[in-house]
Amino acid sequence: METSHQIYQSLRCQKCERRLKNPLELKCKHVICRDCLETVLRNHRTNARCPSCNRPLSDYQIENYTYLQPNHYISRLLSTFTDVNQCETCNQFTTVKQCSQCSSDQCDACYDKHIETHNQIKKQSNKISNFSKEENEILESMKSYLNEKEFEDFIQTARDYLENAIIKEDRTIISNEKNGSTTNNEKNLIWLEPGIYDWSKHQKLTEYDIINNKPERVQQLLRLDFIPRPYQIRMARTGLKKENSVICLQTGAGKTFIAGMVAKFLYILSFQKLNNTSASATSSNAIRRFKAVFLVPIKALVAQQCAAFRKVFIDQPDSILKSIDNQAGERFKDLYQQFDIFFSTVQKFVNFIEAKHADLTKFDLIIIDECHHCYDNHPINSLMRQYHRLKLSNCHVPQIIALTASIGTNEKNAFYRLVHLCANLDCL
Repeated sequence: METSHQIYQSLRCQKCERRLKNPLELKCKHVICRDCLETVLRNHRTNARCPSCNRPLSDYQIENYTYLQPNHYISRLLSTFTDVNQCETCNQFTTVKQCSQCSSDQCDACYDKHIETHNQIKKQSNKISNFSKEENEILESMKSYLNEKEFEDFIQTARDYLENAIIKEDRTIISNEKNGSTTNNEKNLIWLEPGIYDWSKHQKLTEYDIINNKPERVQQLLRLDFIPRPYQIRMARTGLKKENSVICLQTGAGKTFIAGMVAKFLYILSFQKLNNTSASATSSNAIRRFKAVFLVPIKALVAQQCAAFRKVFIDQPDSILKSIDNQAGERFKDLYQQFDIFFSTVQKFVNFIEAKHADLTKFDLIIIDECHHCYDNHPINSLMRQYHRLKLSNCHVPQIIALTASIGTNEKNAFYRLVHLCANLDCL
């Protein structure tokens, strides 16, 4: 009699090592996810083999493979054991629970620790002790009108606003010349937002203005909060020419800033085109605002990368940059109209695409962090499959900038694996 472990393993795809999704049956009777088979056929072409028994696949058209019938024993097992999948923390294939906050699958042993991580992040985000007593009272009064995530975002927005505000008038001491006494005269503090920068008066740019200039001049041209290093400008060259690229640099070398410089350059170009064509109704309809999305593997990195981009977009970042929360869903279409650059986990953005909340063809740039995971059934590869389908249909596809610190591999076929990675990311 089969043990529960053996039963669970029969529900596992041998390619992506996760729960079978839209399983197809091969001629050798082994079962594989549809997306995994598509990847195998595309990457290995005439050398495609079954990932379970290593037999060559004689048919290279995925349309010729059939889905499992409902009465197939694996189909029945999948419908019975609906809570079996790979834990996203320890990678064990067992019974899992879905996290209500990030929708990740967690086994019983990892679930509590995973929830505690979320709670710690919340406590840190909701901490309002930096505000004055009056400010705390205002913030607390908002709790009854907002849900937990919206209140968390409201706190962060308030903190960013206060940190970046300008004090126009401060407390002064006025001397009374008649009696020689001094009086404290506390004037009202007036908080002003930074002025709106007029991009129509900004110097017209080409990629060569960035590539061929000194770092100090690049800082002025792109209006950055930092002076880029020469190697960062070199690494941005391909992206500035509106070509897909993989940026591989060690941790701490500023890959996010490189991607940010490319995004800022494209943003400026689109803004100037909009200003130039605003007088003509016909041409302005054909041009829209620049739209980009920065994709990260885990939720904790969303706020981190958004904060880094604030050093790139120093002019009105709150109206340009937007972190996507779990409650966005159908609201994303409205958010798309309000903001220009979004920060999200890969899985969440893929879910938005599949649910038709977001349209890949309406983005100009996609930045993918930790891109070395773009294999098999990983969410990054799922996104890129949709990208390739659109490209084959002659639809508009966004520019890709992929970031990683470890593109290499110790496997014997390292070169072919690298080529397949670049092919998956359309960066060859």
